[in-house]
Amino acid sequence: MKIACLGWGSLIWDPRGLNIEGGWKKDGPGLPVEFARRSGDGRLTLVLYPELEPVKVLWALMDTEDISESRKNLQAREGTIERYIDYIWKNEEYSYVLDSVEVVKGWAQEKGLDGVVWTGLYSNFEGKTGMEFTVENAVKYLDGLTSEDRKKAKEYIQKAPSQVRTPVRERVEDELGWQSEE
Repeated sequence: MKIACLGWGSLIWDPRGLNIEGGWKKDGPGLPVEFARRSGDGRLTLVLYPELEPVKVLWALMDTEDISESRKNLQAREGTIERYIDYIWKNEEYSYVLDSVEVVKGWAQEKGLDGVVWTGLYSNFEGKTGMEFTVENAVKYLDGLTSEDRKKAKEYIQKAPSQVRTPVRERVEDELGWQSEE
């Protein structure tokens, strides 16, 4: 049994205990992700954002053949609760972004995978900032960060895989000069 983990943000450069075999591959499914979740330290992190155009995400094989172990491992790495770990496994599936499940299922079938896990966190931008999520408001928020929070936010955006081209990233590169490190 082959199980893959999908990634588009810090899992790629900081797997921290995520049990994967080999490196990250760049030919994952196209999913709608955006820098739309405010983390505890002020960064805007990449999360699924259904209203956007999909971008190719990355993937790696898990080093287990057990879907439950894979989900628990990803949950531990992400420091979240089980309901935010989306997955497909044979005839089972769970994701709050239902369109993504169909895309992932088709992609997994093409790759000969038995299961896939990914982090299903969503945008909390409005609740954490008091602003509606728009590209303009995301850039305004990032530009208004001070010192250490700004440094962490910039680092996250710069370290995100360069293939993850989103509207916020494009605008941040143009207006704030935060270019990808890749």
